[in-house]
Amino acid sequence: MSQTVITQAFEQWKAQQAVSNTAIVLDEFVFANVPGLNPATPINRAETLPPAAQIVYRQGITRKGVVNENAVVHSVVLGADVGDFSFNWIGLINKASGTLAMIVHAPVQQKLKTADGQQGNVLTRSFLMEYNGAQSETRITTPAETWQIDFTARLAGVDERQRLENLDVYGAGAFYGDGFLVAKAGTGYSVTKGVGYVGGLRAELTENKAITVGAKPAKVFLDVCFTGSLVSAWQTQATLTVAGALTDYEKSGVKHYVFAIASIDAAGNVTDLRPMGSLGDQALNKRVDLKYTAQDATTVQKGIVQLSSDTNSAAETLAATPKAVKAAYDLAAAKYTAVDASTVQKGIVQLNSATNSTAENQAATPKAVKAAYDLAAAKYTAVDASTVQKGIVQLTSAVDSVSEALAATPKAVKAANDNANGRVPSGRTVNGKQLTDDINITAQDIFNGQAVSIPNAVDLNTLTVPGLYFQVANIQAFNGANYPEALAGSLEVYRHAGVTQVYRVYNSSRCYVRIFYGDTWTAWARDYDTLNKPTPQELGALPVGGTAVAASKLATTRYINGAAFDGTGNVTLSAAAIGSYTKAESNALFQPLGSYTPAGQAYTKAESNARYQLMNSASLGANGWFRDTSTGMLIQYGKVAVSTDGQGVAFPLAFSIVPSLSLNINSGTYGDIGATSVSTTSFVLKASQKNTIGYIAIGR
Repeated sequence: MSQTVITQAFEQWKAQQAVSNTAIVLDEFVFANVPGLNPATPINRAETLPPAAQIVYRQGITRKGVVNENAVVHSVVLGADVGDFSFNWIGLINKASGTLAMIVHAPVQQKLKTADGQQGNVLTRSFLMEYNGAQSETRITTPAETWQIDFTARLAGVDERQRLENLDVYGAGAFYGDGFLVAKAGTGYSVTKGVGYVGGLRAELTENKAITVGAKPAKVFLDVCFTGSLVSAWQTQATLTVAGALTDYEKSGVKHYVFAIASIDAAGNVTDLRPMGSLGDQALNKRVDLKYTAQDATTVQKGIVQLSSDTNSAAETLAATPKAVKAAYDLAAAKYTAVDASTVQKGIVQLNSATNSTAENQAATPKAVKAAYDLAAAKYTAVDASTVQKGIVQLTSAVDSVSEALAATPKAVKAANDNANGRVPSGRTVNGKQLTDDINITAQDIFNGQAVSIPNAVDLNTLTVPGLYFQVANIQAFNGANYPEALAGSLEVYRHAGVTQVYRVYNSSRCYVRIFYGDTWTAWARDYDTLNKPTPQELGALPVGGTAVAASKLATTRYINGAAFDGTGNVTLSAAAIGSYTKAESNALFQPLGSYTPAGQAYTKAESNARYQLMNSASLGANGWFRDTSTGMLIQYGKVAVSTDGQGVAFPLAFSIVPSLSLNINSGTYGDIGATSVSTTSFVLKASQKNTIGYIAIGR
């Protein structure tokens, strides 16, 4: 079994390319034979290229193709003219930077070359890269061909057929036991682990999961999709989302099916919306509910729940309808009262007193509902106002209560009594603060309690509701879309004529801002501060030690102190060339005329020329020379023992012009002497006798 990863080095390099708006280019495959490599062991994402001795072959990309907006494929074909070698390691790199992007560990494979009549093999290897914005960042536009990726339309068809078959069995939503049950504990909410079906896809929550609930009222949605890469096993992914509304949708070619599993009202109370069991189970549950029937057609209009029997309802657990609860309110308002104690036997819900009902938490039992029906049928009427103090359940009218929609909670009757007396229930809170006295809402109540966690793989373009959001994990940001950086951080959303988003990276002071107006988001604009300064390139400035101007940008040849500069090589300038001498240069070139100590570390030419003259040079041997450095005059002298007429003599130094030459006899017999063939480097002596001849030559 092979292992494949995208390296950490690629993620870092990709981020750098994005900052400079440079395309992601991967252009070379590297094959290696790594001793002791176990292809079943997970790959370390920090792994680098193997040593050069283990690399057996390199080849440029044969073909690139785009699969979708978030997936591209790079392929190489190793022809029969390549080989022989074995490999168990494959890497995909950017050749210019040496960045290793992807790695495959595989069992050892052979690549054979056609030779000596033996047919070699042809191998094709591909890397499929999946990350947000892969197509736009690599700028690959050519569709991938079928030989580059191993998938068929039939596989997708099989998956869809199975989903539809499940839909026939489970319907739009089906759940078992406490699977995906939303519960509230204190001010927090959680979802219970278990199994459910949404849109024909089986979803499983392996452990209880806490969820963050922001603005209320809201619903909790289970978002399920079936997805995976082209080279991996596909699986169901389930996401919990808290929102006001959410419907089925499609993203990046993947269909998402959505079902509301619970609703949360403005007070934070949870209502379970999960259908239990398959469609067959759900139909059976409905048939069980039909054992209660209305006595006549008029009760249908009134919404009264009526027992099928007046004598046997001890085991019944029907919920009270909204109209039954309204009956409780009307009785509390003293419109009807019980005539005798028999109403107790019929399950009338009654408070103990008008002032003390803290212990009451009765649910509206089936007998209470039946009592409401009987009262509606005028079997009981109010006789005095004292029943107001007791809160008897009674409908206001036998014919008109269609518009009522009160919820039948266990403390509904108590609430009716409390409201009649102008009291807010003592258990009610604001941001967790009991309403027993006046309260003050602080900034901490807003910022600490109302920030909303951003789930995994969320597109920030969808977050336009004003508020405070936060992302806790780098990987969740990486899986998402339209983050300024794939890092955790906080998000502030503001409304105006459009929307403003401000994103702050969690581990630095880097901050980004963008605007949504009309139908378009602007690019993220980065704020700079003392810890995050802009680069010279971002300012349009020249970097320290960088190239001033590229050769291609020079319109004409430029000169630096007379040295032509065309951008093809370096120009080195001495201190003298830029108008000054160093102390060492002055001391080497000049002889001091007097004592002078400069204030700086270098003399200007004007200072040196005013206080120094160039130093002369000489060689003071038997055959020597003297040079006046200021004028360039060269004087050379020497003695020559003449051994033969026509003897040649060479000057110690070469003149730049033919010098003036003078001869004299230093010793020996006097005779005729002369010189011919005088040049810048030598002359020829003419002598009638052997003599020692002296000479002096003057020139430059």
